[in-house]
This record gives sequence, structure tokens and C-alpha cells, in this order.
Amino acid sequence: LANRFRNSFPSSYRDDFTHRTAVADIQHMKGLAEDQPMAMSFYRELEQPIQQVNFKLFHYGNPLPLSDVIPVMENLGLKVMDEHPYAVRSENGRFWIHDFRMLHQTGSEIDMHSVRDTFQTAFAHIWHGDADSDHFNRLVLGAQLGWREVAVLRAYAAYVKQLKFGISQTAIANCLIHHVEITKKLVELFYSRFDPEGTRLEKQEKLKEAIIEELESVPSLTDDRIIRRYLDLILATLRTNFFQTDGDGKLRGYFSFKFSPRDIPDIPEPRPMYEVFVYSPRVQGVHLRGGKVA
Repeated sequence: LANRFRNSFPSSYRDDFTHRTAVADIQHMKGLAEDQPMAMSFYRELEQPIQQVNFKLFHYGNPLPLSDVIPVMENLGLKVMDEHPYAVRSENGRFWIHDFRMLHQTGSEIDMHSVRDTFQTAFAHIWHGDADSDHFNRLVLGAQLGWREVAVLRAYAAYVKQLKFGISQTAIANCLIHHVEITKKLVELFYSRFDPEGTRLEKQEKLKEAIIEELESVPSLTDDRIIRRYLDLILATLRTNFFQTDGDGKLRGYFSFKFSPRDIPDIPEPRPMYEVFVYSPRVQGVHLRGGKVA
């Protein structure tokens, strides 16, 4: 590796970083190729305040367009302060290092030990199109939720739109980020109902009661309606494929939820016996069933 990268780093990189940092960055770059072009490092420098972080993107071949990267960062709740690109040329090709310095949009502390892996995993799946890039992603840092947990909340919001709820997806996302503790309990309720590792009726009832109790302190009537709608939908969900894997042992790239519409208050007519809602970044659809057999 020393021979491969001995004369690869530009003077701008050598001015900004130490040899020790270069060794760490080489570890990220050494395995990159056309079929695996990107790696990342979410970190904080020693002298940085707790609201600031750095994010390095390592890319094989061409530089990454900032117009593609920055909106993803902003939807994850970060404000990009500046970016420094470095072209690294080795005998195995050219690499680009993009070093972003960022600030949490709310000025909140970012606990690197708790969110580093969660953030990097979320960014990778958003970048590759497995998850949408929107305001819901602020829950990754704001609530320390994984990208699939955020995607479940987004999927329920998409089904709410099918029900003509009359509140925008952005307003729903804002509600969830403003009431992080309730949002975490909604996700926990979903897990307690459907996780094949163990569902517990007693825990579901306690979570339901806790959510309803916390609603007493929600000042906004709109936010109250949104949270109650989530609670109704999770309780009206009969089955889901969220925990299901395919033949290769990988989790599904789409979610499906089987609902009992008659258990959802104020749902528009007609109310079939079942609805199966399918959601992914590529397609959404509802299958209405009037009986037990399709």
C-alpha cells in the first residue's frame, strides 16, 4: 500500500492532514473499484464542537456531483458548511476524497458513538435508491432510528395519503421529528406487534397507553391527529413482510402491510374487508379485498 500510494496524494491533502490520517483513508480506498466505487467515514475532529461533524466520501473514478450529495445531507438533518475535494492518483486508478464539514440543522449535539454506523448505513441505502431522500430522514440523527425504521414511518405516511387525510407528507415528517420520544414508541409498538423474535401483547398495551398519555402534552391539534392516525394504523395492521427475507437471506426491498380497514376510524368508503398496501421507492399500490379470498 505504501508503494501504491507513495506519491498519490496532492499537496493540498498533505497540507490539511497528517500521515496517520492518510493511512486511515487508504484503508477506505484500497478496495474501491468500478463495481464497488464508494466508501465513507463519518467522524469528528478533536477540536470540533459537539454540533459539528465531518463526512468523507471516497469515490473511485470521477468526482461525485455536489448537487446530488448535498440534498441527501440536508434531508438527513445536516447543513453543509464547506467541502474540500482531493484527487488521489495511484497505479490502480484515480480516487476522489470529498471532505464535508457539517453542522446539525437544529444545533443539537451529535453523539458520534451512537449514530456513526446508523448514519453511514442510511446514507448508503439512500444513495443507492433503497430509500427515499426526504424530510423523514432527519429521524436518523434526530431519533437515532435506522433507515428501515424510518422507511416504515414513511410507508405509513404514504398510506395515510391514500386515505385522503389532508395533511402533507412534509407536515407528517415535521410532526415526527418534533415529538421524537413518541415517534420512538410508535416504532417500538410496530416491533412489539410483528417482530418474529417475540411479540408481546402486554408490552403492546403498555406502549399504547404511554403514547396516549404523552399525547396530552402535544400542544398542536394537527400533530395530535397525525400521531393518533399512526397509532390507529399500526393497531389495524394485521400482517407485514417487514421482517421477511428472500432466498438469499436478504431483507425485502419493499414493504407490504395487510390492514383491517374497518378498524381504522374515519376511513373513506367503501370499507373492504382487507387492504394490502405495498410500498417502495419505486412503486406504491393498494389491493382492496372484499372477502377472505382474493
